[in-house]
Amino acid sequence: MQRAEARRHLPSGHGGASPGAPGAGDPYFPDAGNGGFDVTDYTLNLAYDPAIKRLDGTAVILARATRSLSRFDLDLRTLAVSGVTVNGRPASTTRTGQELVITPARTLARGLPFVVTVRYGGVPETVIDPDDSLDGWIPTDDGAFVVNEPQGAPSWFPVSDHPSDKATYTIAMTVPDGLTAVGNGRLLAQTSRGGKSTFVWRESRPMASYLATITLGKFAAQVLLDSKLTVSKLRGQPHPFRRGVLIPTWHPAYALRGGASPLAEMRADFVRAKIALAGAGSPLVAANGNGGGSGGTGGRRRGAEG
Repeated sequence: MQRAEARRHLPSGHGGASPGAPGAGDPYFPDAGNGGFDVTDYTLNLAYDPAIKRLDGTAVILARATRSLSRFDLDLRTLAVSGVTVNGRPASTTRTGQELVITPARTLARGLPFVVTVRYGGVPETVIDPDDSLDGWIPTDDGAFVVNEPQGAPSWFPVSDHPSDKATYTIAMTVPDGLTAVGNGRLLAQTSRGGKSTFVWRESRPMASYLATITLGKFAAQVLLDSKLTVSKLRGQPHPFRRGVLIPTWHPAYALRGGASPLAEMRADFVRAKIALAGAGSPLVAANGNGGGSGGTGGRRRGAEG
């Protein structure tokens, strides 16, 4: 009994534990994702001030160790970290590029769940991809447009950023009154207090991190339902963030009123949405409200990254 107790209190790195890999082994994005654990859920409590373009957040990440870990990495770009705990105990951290290296107070045992809490903040830096396209947190005059594919998620929250590590998400965003925050899945709550509005979104089906969004700004919507449209009629249509186009019902736009996902129902219904711009550069996201299961970009559990 004394030997078992002593082994339980060994510092990190003992007892056969080893560091998790800093990447998931992707040949195109070697720093994307991390090894040694699987994330099951992200809870993000965020606040954004468009006037100074500052984002502050607390991320609570539930994961399971796939091997005994002396330390592990999360992906996070540029934003300053003010504190990290693992299973409620303070953890030490270092930064190397986009890697946030976390050393817990105690070794994480293989097969057991653990909880990581990261407090962070700063001005998010938009990611410029090799083809010069922008992704991640993209500020607009009245808020921000958030699009993560392929490597933008670490610009606004700590994450194991690889499509193979799917998880569920709860995202709460607080913004100045008059702005709206649109996220994945269902809108669980909307409150206003002291000149600030908070929107809470929940995606209960695991999805790849590059699908997560919390786009915010001033929105206006016009919605027409056309159930006779087929997939073939979408060919040659312009990008969905232009006027008078067709938006597939699995698009983030469909989440606004909690519509049913056609990927879950295996239907080929589409929403004809006419986009209106309210304020400078804010794309509309709109949807019909015919009820049913959770919408958003989560799609089915399998294949959600595509």
